[in-house]
Amino acid sequence: MVQAKTNMSIWQEIKSKLSVEDIIGEYINIEPAGSNYKCVCPFHNENTPSMMLSPSKQIWHCFGCGAGGDIFKFVEDYDNLTPKEALEKLAKKAGIKLEQKNLSKVKSKEEISDYQKV
Repeated sequence: MVQAKTNMSIWQEIKSKLSVEDIIGEYINIEPAGSNYKCVCPFHNENTPSMMLSPSKQIWHCFGCGAGGDIFKFVEDYDNLTPKEALEKLAKKAGIKLEQKNLSKVKSKEEISDYQKV
């Protein structure tokens, strides 16, 4: 039996299995705010929540310091990881096994085209 190939990138597949609120909620305390979540930003000093998480868009943004992105960017910044390391960490959490090919010089998310599911 031949399996149909999906047009979903490995990044999209991981994001479809992991929610922004679950991932960020593992790192810091988040609170419901309507259909979104709010929290104190871990990337600058503040006393009141200025960081918002949007489950519908699967992104986060801090209105205090301007930081923002998706789950990969949060894990990169919070854990001080490279894009490759963040991808590997979140793929493992999502239960997706990766095969790595010639990635010793990868520095950005866009350069990681040699990852494939095993």
